Amino acid sequence: MSKRPDEDTAPADYTDWCLSVNEPWVLKAGEMLREEILRRGYKTAKIRPMPCQVEFNDSYVVNYDGGIYKCPALVGRKGFEIGNLRDGVNDRRDAYRVGLWKNDECLDCAYLPLCFGGCRYMAFVRDGRVDKADCKRPHFDATLETFIRQDIKYRKTEAR
Repeated sequence: MSKRPDEDTAPADYTDWCLSVNEPWVLKAGEMLREEILRRGYKTAKIRPMPCQVEFNDSYVVNYDGGIYKCPALVGRKGFEIGNLRDGVNDRRDAYRVGLWKNDECLDCAYLPLCFGGCRYMAFVRDGRVDKADCKRPHFDATLETFIRQDIKYRKTEAR
């Protein structure tokens, strides 16, 4: 069950949905759908580093009222505005927990270059806060080898 704050007005209701890519049915569906996409000759996202946008110094989102945020999914939510167009940008480190991945668990993880602590928004929806990593280790443990094998298989097909 979601621990999302009562004042969160996000349109999606995650109480009956998945809050993580680590759920078994999501893992299987992802592998199957990716296989079909590649088999039919369509392109799909490559396996690459996917750090959270809040970690980038030069990436911002401006709300309709001029408020400045780091995460598009957290626009308009109390406590996540880091400035405005009139006054400029304030320090974002506390509001978004910049460098969250700099903990023993993440630093010891082989998937750190792909994950960087995961998505702050998913942690917010699941836990009601962004001060905990959204670990993708179970997802990568279950899917990375299959995804790499798919890439190799269909890269050979493209080269013919």
